[in-house]
Amino acid sequence: MALKKNDKIIAIAGVLILIIAAVSIVVLYSPVKEVKKTTSEEKIFYVTWEEKTGETSISGHVGKKASYAEPITVTVPSTDLVGVLTHVKIQLVWKDDVTYRGILSKGKDTLTAFICPTGNEPGEPDVTFGEGNSSFEFGINSVPTLDQVTATDIDVANSKIQGNFSGKDTASFDTKITIKYGEKIWRPLKYLKEKGDNFELKVIYTYYNPVLTEEQQLLMEDIEDQTAHESLMITNLVGRQ
Repeated sequence: MALKKNDKIIAIAGVLILIIAAVSIVVLYSPVKEVKKTTSEEKIFYVTWEEKTGETSISGHVGKKASYAEPITVTVPSTDLVGVLTHVKIQLVWKDDVTYRGILSKGKDTLTAFICPTGNEPGEPDVTFGEGNSSFEFGINSVPTLDQVTATDIDVANSKIQGNFSGKDTASFDTKITIKYGEKIWRPLKYLKEKGDNFELKVIYTYYNPVLTEEQQLLMEDIEDQTAHESLMITNLVGRQ
């Protein structure tokens, strides 16, 4: 029996629907191949810098025939985090080993000190008579201003900061300290027995260490603070009822 034109159209449409349905089923249930990520997602880490100070002392002696010329090296304490040395103060304290009175005070020793960063030309010397408490101050590096880095994790972030500030955790200084005895005229016997004077170099330095905080952690802390604030407000409102 011959199909009518409308029946043919309906039949063809039915076949097309079956084909489309079959293709959809195949696509729907076919295993999906996972695409491996070639790079990990980077995060933002915020950097704050903590100011810290350190101190050390050096005892020295200067004699009649031997000046003091030992270099001074200042290094930030070793930690897992990079340190940036910004300021160094070297304080020289000394006192003549003999106390004089009256006219004999002219026999006091005179100490002359040069202290400067290694490789620099020394400036004017510091000269003190009988005793002294002098300070030499040096700016080393600027206070760091880096406030954020992007990295896949905190270890990589620390490595980036280490690279940016490598070598800025240390400084060295040249010294030359000499003594001129005052007893040669006023106390010749004391001059012959003179062995020199002791002194102390106190080194005080300032440095900065970075503190890293992940952006997500800051967001969570903000949410916790806001929640605590809202809870406190509700408690206060309930207490007023």
